[in-house]
Amino acid sequence: DIVIFSDTLGTMKINSLWSDYFGGARLNAALNKNNETLAELDGTIYTVQDSLDLQLRLEEMPLKWVQPFVSDMLNKVDGTISTNLIIEGKSKAPSVRGFLGFNNTQIGIDYTNVVYTISDTIRVAPGRIGFDNLTIKDSRGSTAKVNATITHKHLENMKYSLNMQMNNLMVLNTMHRTDSLFYGRVFATGNIKINGTNDDINMDMQIKNDKNSILSTPVEHSS
Repeated sequence: DIVIFSDTLGTMKINSLWSDYFGGARLNAALNKNNETLAELDGTIYTVQDSLDLQLRLEEMPLKWVQPFVSDMLNKVDGTISTNLIIEGKSKAPSVRGFLGFNNTQIGIDYTNVVYTISDTIRVAPGRIGFDNLTIKDSRGSTAKVNATITHKHLENMKYSLNMQMNNLMVLNTMHRTDSLFYGRVFATGNIKINGTNDDINMDMQIKNDKNSILSTPVEHSS
């Protein structure tokens, strides 16, 4: 069994067989739980040629186990993920293509205390990860549409492009938190554009706070 922070992901079974004909190892691995297969990895690792020919499939795999690893940023991770990824090329510079599908995935931002829900697909291609018109929904049902692309060369020389259109989206929900520079509940409408690289990022934000927004700043009192 694979257990992470008392959460049992399932039972992993791995079969591997060396093939002189292929000059590599045939691999088949599966993660099972409650008679269901949550994840499968199969294909060939060509050690002689130093190349990969693998396929990774996830079928509504729960995401809750991820939260302890990102607890400094996210206070909630829930929902499931489904994928079908083809992994090819050299082991030191693999090429990946396929998709990541998020099924009713909930992500809670710790600093702002806002939970967003995503049910959409991210496309992965060699040198590119991106999505079009991805919908982000807050707990009140207000939404944001996001278009984003990351291009790279073997995960280096990354370039970013993001365009987010918000419509009365909750961006802050800390009414009862007074240990910060500011607290309250804020809703925002507008557009955010981000373009650039790791060394140079340009941001263009045109945002207005909507009605019912409350933002407070603690003031220290001395006697």
